[in-house]
Amino acid sequence: MLNKKTLLNLSKAVKDSLIVDENYDLNELHSLNPCISAKEYPFHLKGNFSTENAKMLFTGQLSGTLTLICQRTLDAFPLPINIEIKLGFVTDDRFFKGFPAEYEPYVYDDDQINIKEMIEQEVLLSVPMIPKKPLKDCQGKENTSYYGVSETKGSKSQEKENPFSVLKTLKFDKE
Repeated sequence: MLNKKTLLNLSKAVKDSLIVDENYDLNELHSLNPCISAKEYPFHLKGNFSTENAKMLFTGQLSGTLTLICQRTLDAFPLPINIEIKLGFVTDDRFFKGFPAEYEPYVYDDDQINIKEMIEQEVLLSVPMIPKKPLKDCQGKENTSYYGVSETKGSKSQEKENPFSVLKTLKFDKE
């Protein structure tokens, strides 16, 4: 078991097949992503360090809940996080060859990893680029897109004037 230390000697953890089953409080997420409400978030990490073909690996499960700010309504809404983590540890991305295909690279320095930073990175990767509540939960009637308001299914489509129609009349007026 890990004793709540956040800084970990990677070689020793892999050699000892260290098992992690701890809760971690993340309080810097708002400064890393402004769509996350500013508060402390408890996350539970359960997994183990191992080695396969001389490759250092971590396999685990991360769970918790974030409060995001909906970019459609600017209301706060909960986003449950429950993700599987499969990391292969390397000192440089270029050395991530020969790892199992389902693993992602995690770059570390000086044979030390910070568990909290590792969790923060995984949480940030699971946040949608443009967080939005489900449309059924939104108070607004209009469906908004990145570019502004788009038509809803029930709205009548209005015929928009073609900006090039003036050119068409100019061409035919000369004849």
